[in-house]
Amino acid sequence: MKLYPSFLCIVLFAGLSLAVASSARAEQSFVLKKIDKEDEVNVTRFVLEFNKMPEFQVRTSGQKLEVDLQKTVAGSDMVFPPEDERLVRVLLGQGKDRLMVSMLLRRPPYFVNTSKDPRTERITVDVHWRDAQSGMRPAIARSLPGQVSQRDGIVRRGIDSKYRGDWLQFFEEYELPVVIPTTVHYTMPPFPALSLLGPVEDVLPVEVEELAQAEDWDAAVNALRNIGFESTTGTTRARFLLMIAELELRGEHYSKALRTMENIRDLLPEDDEALRGYHRLLQMYIDASALSDPYQLMAALELDVQRDDNALLLPYSELLHAEVALATGHIKQVKIVLEEQMRRDVGSLGVSYQQRMADVLFEQGNYTAAIERYEGLSEQLAGFPHSLAGFAMSLYRSGDYNGAIVQLKRFLDNVDEPEPRDMARYLMAMALIHRGDKDAGYDLLHQIIPGTQGALLAKAKIADLSMLVDDFYSRRRACSDYGQLIDQMVDRDRRAEMQFKKALGAYILGQRMEAVEEIRFLLKSDRLTNLAGDAQALLADILPDLIRGMIEEKKYFNALVLVEQNRELLVASQRNFDFLIGLGEVFSELEFSDRAVRLYLYLLDHASDEQETSQVYIPLLRALMQQEDYRRVLTYSERFIQQYPQAEQGAEVLLLRLKAMLALGQEDEVFAALLKRDRPHTEDLDHLLAHLAWQRGDMPRVIASLSPLIGDDLDLEEPDDLIVLAEALMATGKNARALKLYRYLQGKDPYRDQAIYRDAQLSLQQGQRAVGLKLLRQLVEEAKDSQWRSLAEETLAIERFNR
Repeated sequence: MKLYPSFLCIVLFAGLSLAVASSARAEQSFVLKKIDKEDEVNVTRFVLEFNKMPEFQVRTSGQKLEVDLQKTVAGSDMVFPPEDERLVRVLLGQGKDRLMVSMLLRRPPYFVNTSKDPRTERITVDVHWRDAQSGMRPAIARSLPGQVSQRDGIVRRGIDSKYRGDWLQFFEEYELPVVIPTTVHYTMPPFPALSLLGPVEDVLPVEVEELAQAEDWDAAVNALRNIGFESTTGTTRARFLLMIAELELRGEHYSKALRTMENIRDLLPEDDEALRGYHRLLQMYIDASALSDPYQLMAALELDVQRDDNALLLPYSELLHAEVALATGHIKQVKIVLEEQMRRDVGSLGVSYQQRMADVLFEQGNYTAAIERYEGLSEQLAGFPHSLAGFAMSLYRSGDYNGAIVQLKRFLDNVDEPEPRDMARYLMAMALIHRGDKDAGYDLLHQIIPGTQGALLAKAKIADLSMLVDDFYSRRRACSDYGQLIDQMVDRDRRAEMQFKKALGAYILGQRMEAVEEIRFLLKSDRLTNLAGDAQALLADILPDLIRGMIEEKKYFNALVLVEQNRELLVASQRNFDFLIGLGEVFSELEFSDRAVRLYLYLLDHASDEQETSQVYIPLLRALMQQEDYRRVLTYSERFIQQYPQAEQGAEVLLLRLKAMLALGQEDEVFAALLKRDRPHTEDLDHLLAHLAWQRGDMPRVIASLSPLIGDDLDLEEPDDLIVLAEALMATGKNARALKLYRYLQGKDPYRDQAIYRDAQLSLQQGQRAVGLKLLRQLVEEAKDSQWRSLAEETLAIERFNR
């Protein structure tokens, strides 16, 4: 009999009720609680504190320090060190089975030391700085692996891939582990399960037993009901109903079995713990079969708050819980349960426990030990495709391709579902290829019909083999297949593999720019991919000649953009500041302000004199404004004002500073700064003062600040400025000047209605009643719904009443 478990990562042990979030955190039991930072003269110390010490790796990459933490999650109350003169920010990247902590530094470190203290559960990373390191910020280097080194005052790094020099090897050798999707078939006692508690002849007549042995479950149920047990009561009736429930379960009539179990509940004697325990065990098997929704299965198992102590039932109950855990991927819990029970006497279930322990060893990657156990249980595995798949995959991953083929054939004899069959056939084809039967493997790949994940892997391998053939059209077709497979693969690592192969194929076909774009997309869309090192190494092979070619063709802008886009491979060097500042401004115009900021900070570090330094600040502040990083605008503008109080750029720096303050809600401080007599006087600053005065109702100051900015040709002015000035003039009784502006604005949206209404108001005030009423009627007739039309209607009504 086959019982199908849920595939959620949720399992219950010892009757504990666990939430989904709790279960996920249990799987990743290492928690990063906080990150502290301590600064000394030439050292910055980062201290990472955990609940317990995880496995980790530390890498440096230019200005980035990365700590890769295995099976770790960030704590809910994480504390980060603040931004300062050495640290830009700390970023966290949560992957499936690891946490990446990235610390973006102001400059690359000289070297890094790492230590761990298991007693305090802390990792300490000491970042050492060089005294004279002002020229060492590679603002365009971020993410390459490897240690920082210095040569000739320039930061460099080593990257590599075992495929460099022969990239075609990648298509032949690179292979992700294949997992055959299977369901775990739960282990049930032999029929009748009630016999675990003792003789059952009183509730299982011979003719019923014979039908059950023939697996004619429906006939067995009918025969048992026909013996007339309805007249029985108490324990006897409960035993009859338990027998019927088991027959209904084995006949896959789960709804009937559940109803029968409900009828039994009140018949169970309070003092018969064994019978009540058997009832619970049978209920668990029925729930596991009947409930396809994993949440329902979880809820049903939660009701089993008791674990049976009956030595006859306990091995089955615990094995069921272990198998549920195996199906949901909680391998550590499976091992705990199995080992605990195997220390006791599990009777005839010893073989089943050994089988599940072999499954655990496979899941843990201990293939040698798994194979040893599977081989001792070979005949037992025939009805358990999950274990057969584990046996076959263990052999394959250990390099025993002949043995893998044998077990895969057995697996195919036991499984009818397309997904696991096609994955097994794919793995068999790969085993044939690895043992030297490439033609047989190639033929088998072509036999896998599209529509399954195994078929997608077969298509990918056929493309790999096509890339190994020195034929342009075969390789072009393979690249096209990789492009299709990127969208079809459901696994992140498989998508990354297809993306990289598409890029590598483009490179081999001479399409270097397309290869670069594909690699950049891969590194951007999947920053935790295991192929990052290979992708960066390939990029390092492609870029030099590609950039040289662009420069030779005088495509300077494209070349420099390409360099910046692939900043992890750029080695910092001195360049003309005017050109780089212009390049940064292009970045900002293209809305790449974050890249522009990194470039400008690089220039600040490399500046050799005050003139070079001062010219960087304004584009830096503009880029920070574009990023809406107003706090840093205030920091760098204050630094500029202190360093260059008499600089020509002072007025523009002040304007950017005041705009940042406005964005932070500091309107009073901005208004006060604009009222200072010693501030620079420019049109932009006066314009800002005028609009702030308008918001505050200070009409004389609006007129004083804005009037000098408005010329005779109104077509050259902004309507926003004209309406503000007109309103201020009218409010202060300067009606003639206001009327001139209103009549001009009657031809400008969105101020047309407002200008007509104000014109009518002034005409009425000046005694030109006919003109005013005419304008009001015009506004009512022509204007769409607006406050000015409503005001016109009200004014007309008042004028009619006054008449």
